[in-house]
Amino acid sequence: MAAVDVRDVGYRYPDGHEVLRDVSLSVREGERVAVLGPNGAGKTTLMLLLAGLLQPTTGTASVAGTVLDPKTVREVRRRIGIVFQIPDDQLFMPTVAADVAFGLANYGVTGEDLDRRVAEALADVGLSDVAERAPHHLSVGQQRRAALAGILAMRPDCVVLDEPSANLDPAARRQLVDVVRREVSTLILVTHDLPYALQMCSRAVILDDGRVAAEGPVAEILADGALLEKHSLELPFGFSLRAALAELA
Repeated sequence: MAAVDVRDVGYRYPDGHEVLRDVSLSVREGERVAVLGPNGAGKTTLMLLLAGLLQPTTGTASVAGTVLDPKTVREVRRRIGIVFQIPDDQLFMPTVAADVAFGLANYGVTGEDLDRRVAEALADVGLSDVAERAPHHLSVGQQRRAALAGILAMRPDCVVLDEPSANLDPAARRQLVDVVRREVSTLILVTHDLPYALQMCSRAVILDDGRVAAEGPVAEILADGALLEKHSLELPFGFSLRAALAELA
């Protein structure tokens, strides 16, 4: 059974603008998949749909076998965890520990079990020492890991990261990669940061103009310069795919 299965999904906003068209995507348990594409390709809309914040106009989306619809949205949200690009959209409690506990408490976890799972999640992302600090006093990299801790504490079937490398310095980028590789089994990485996709994922899907334009191993996608150019994707100046693959080996 796929961890995430999207079949012929379309989405049209109330003003009539069609953002997704016949999108199909399957992510197996234990697989890490990058969803690549230029701004306006529909990546964020797809992410919001998977989170149950939007309902497909056409087609179906399911998480761990549960088909998303208004009756199952609460269960789907428990099974898939979304880390948003802007930490302030996710962190709002007085302390980091309280933020991590928030989702668990909403699903009825209390007492020692709640405290244990919060402590475990903070340890997993290397933030045990800032548990009682206010989230807005953290660096952007720490905030992103704190948001991830809140998701990991819920033990979802799949984690979705939306542009996780945005505004991170090199050290924070590496720290987040290390945490994700170690703690996240099934991942959907929504990004236009191609080197980050290579570091985190084995397979990539290019989304452009609301449609799946290409898919395959990340390394093969990144090696196809004509494909990248066609879909307004670009590797950083001086980036060596061969050197990057050797480092990852």
